[in-house]
Amino acid sequence: MCPEEEEEEDPQEEETFTTEQARILASRFQKGTPADRLCQLKILRRMMGMDISYINAFLSVNNSMKALISQLTGSDAAVQVVASGCITNISAGTSNHCDIALKSAAVYLVSFLDGQNSLLKDHCCCALGNMAANGSKSQEILQQMGVLTPLVNIIMLSLPAVHVHDGHRRCWMRGTRSLQTCVYFQRMHAEKIVS
Repeated sequence: MCPEEEEEEDPQEEETFTTEQARILASRFQKGTPADRLCQLKILRRMMGMDISYINAFLSVNNSMKALISQLTGSDAAVQVVASGCITNISAGTSNHCDIALKSAAVYLVSFLDGQNSLLKDHCCCALGNMAANGSKSQEILQQMGVLTPLVNIIMLSLPAVHVHDGHRRCWMRGTRSLQTCVYFQRMHAEKIVS
């Protein structure tokens, strides 16, 4: 699951969905108005966080991932955050789902780590952490994309705000199962402090 947003959803309200609804939403959000698109993406994000069958249904719709990336790279900050939440949930699915997210979105997620939107950075850190947890091949790809430098910069810049620092570090380290990546991260962190 992705980090919580400012607006809280009613925790008492338990929703039930069908995979057909996920397919319909995956098709509709590609064509809807900006307001409709945001609402549909929020529902899709919740669905994808509930069960991988909804991720499968979403991915079964032609151009759904391409359309999601289009929303991620668009100019509406609220839509970008929700789209990154969808990608976080896709990357938390199966290894195949994670590979699809990595190939489609990782380069954009890495670029957002240098941005100003802290909620978007949180989602990107979680998605990238999920991708790193997918194994050494994924970690290697992320390292080649340059993920560690902006991540270290986020941590270094947020040292005075410990809760932000801990949140980014926790998301990344939770997703990082490989000791090699942890050691590499620590070495990068130490080099940054020394320089």
